[in-house]
Amino acid sequence: MDGASTAMAGPADDTEVRVSFFTRRPEFVIPDIPVTVPGRLRRAALSVMVNHLLQLDPQVTFDFLVGGEFLRTSLVTYIEAHNIYKEEILKLEVVEALPPPQPPHEFPHEDWIAAVAALPDGACLTGCYDQSARVWNTSGELVVTLAGHTDAVTGVAWVPQSESVDAQTCVTGSFDETLRLWRVNLGTRTADCAAVYEGHTDAITSVVVQPTGKMFASASADRDIRLWSATPTVAPEPVAAKGSGKRRRVGQAAPIEKSLGSLTGSAGAVSSVCWPDRGTLYSGGQDQCVRTWDVESGSCVRSMTGSRVVNAVAASAVSGVIASADFDGCIRLYDPRSGEGSVVKATLVSHRQPCSSVAWSPTDSHLLISGSYDEAVGDAPNNLKLWDIRSKRIPLHNLGGHTDKVLAVAWPTESLIAAGGADGQLRMHTWDSADRSAMAE
Repeated sequence: MDGASTAMAGPADDTEVRVSFFTRRPEFVIPDIPVTVPGRLRRAALSVMVNHLLQLDPQVTFDFLVGGEFLRTSLVTYIEAHNIYKEEILKLEVVEALPPPQPPHEFPHEDWIAAVAALPDGACLTGCYDQSARVWNTSGELVVTLAGHTDAVTGVAWVPQSESVDAQTCVTGSFDETLRLWRVNLGTRTADCAAVYEGHTDAITSVVVQPTGKMFASASADRDIRLWSATPTVAPEPVAAKGSGKRRRVGQAAPIEKSLGSLTGSAGAVSSVCWPDRGTLYSGGQDQCVRTWDVESGSCVRSMTGSRVVNAVAASAVSGVIASADFDGCIRLYDPRSGEGSVVKATLVSHRQPCSSVAWSPTDSHLLISGSYDEAVGDAPNNLKLWDIRSKRIPLHNLGGHTDKVLAVAWPTESLIAAGGADGQLRMHTWDSADRSAMAE
């Protein structure tokens, strides 16, 4: 059941509530006049009322904020829960409701998808349990397969240093304890391994690239985060043809690169890393902590302790808030800039099984996507949820498609969400240009 279905009116209630409407959208001019309405009204009925006040045709679906949070109950339930006198005027901010994305495009894989990354133009990189990574275009075509790892590929990332749209660089990390740097040509549909990175002593769980594109970091079950150069320091070596009496160049052996340094101090396996700005990196893991690292000094400058194992972390490019996807199914929000009060600033509760992955909208400080191990409730999907953090218990939408655990999500552009999981399907959810107007709230 998605968030919109909660808009039905609840039980009859004779209580009346005084409300006034206002909006920040200049195209909607709402009279600032208090009106008395039945207390049983919920957002669907309120949306109809605002459409009538504005005389809109076609109709627009509206949502309502009260005190900075979405109204998700009847009016009377809200005022009783917040100890508001019925004589007070309840101020409702009118916002255009975000529609669900279009039905997803599907890209089949032969095994579980453990990691997903996407370029702004939609080219998608996936890491799979069949020991390969793959690059897909937006038409659903497999561009190239990146083969070379000897175990599951569990971390992938694009490097933002390309010279052209077609010439791209990416990084993959694996349970085989190594990482690989790849040069990918989307035009010719070819790829070469430019370097192999060695140093971890256990499975690699996550890969992230510094925003400058000069370095990347990897998290591992060995409890370390390692830093690496995205520019190989050793030139590839020629490979001799087998069975030939003389050496001739038929290919290049990828050089072996060592790490630039390590971030140590985690008390358990590190599950995830994110790198929102040049000098600061965040991690989460088995020790139930979200850690802030100073990259230059290599030190942990803050440890924000939660209450459950952290499976994934993501930083909002807009607000800087850190979201963690936790083993108890919750998404916890941390403000690393705040030194006061509770470390956890908010908790989003809807998943019933471990939350595996999380990604913020690149343009909106309120929107994020989460993936989990949840099974469907009846015919309704439950393992991929689109959230507005101003509604902490009811997501905006449950996104359909996946028939098994969702293991990875990415939100590279305003209008594209990518997700993959144990059903072996990469699914790309999109909004069209008309829908994006609602995302500008």
